[in-house]
Amino acid sequence: MQIMFGTAAFSTMKCQKFLELLQKRISSISNIEARYIHLVDAGPELSDEESTLLASLLGYGEDRRNDSVKSEFKLVKTVLPRLGTISPWSSKAQDILRNCGLSAVGRLERGIEFQIFSAHVLGAAQVALLEALIHDKMTEVVISDLSEAKKLFQTNPSKPLQNISMMEEGEEALKKANLSLGLALAADEIRYLFDQF
Repeated sequence: MQIMFGTAAFSTMKCQKFLELLQKRISSISNIEARYIHLVDAGPELSDEESTLLASLLGYGEDRRNDSVKSEFKLVKTVLPRLGTISPWSSKAQDILRNCGLSAVGRLERGIEFQIFSAHVLGAAQVALLEALIHDKMTEVVISDLSEAKKLFQTNPSKPLQNISMMEEGEEALKKANLSLGLALAADEIRYLFDQF
């Protein structure tokens, strides 16, 4: 896996609004920066020409990193697509890479690296609140160490096909499957599926 840092993830205005939102919840936060991070899964090493082409494709947007930000403490968190999923951005990026002749890249994913500057060390409760504010728990995860990003490209073997014996057990079989498979179906959804069956 190769990591390529990108440009600013938010416009200046959006970054300022996001900072104000965070400061309402955690007053010690003095500044925030967000930049794209690209994770490249390429089987063989990319040639210099391929690396240059990939870098030019990922050089979109503007770079507004401010190295003059002074703060007592800095916390770095990276938001990635949920592990075990392929994001819509990745699917579209793969199409673009193939059209540009970069078939050596097996998969490309994008995340956002947040650098949060604070007047003092954030407590565990504040870090948990911060993580909840910077990502969508349904589609994203937050990591603290970029080495964890490798998990994004791990594939799990397919599980065997299972039958749900609704002919014999009726709606109860669907309720059992809901619990054992973690489907999180509501009672009305179970009833609908059973009625349609």
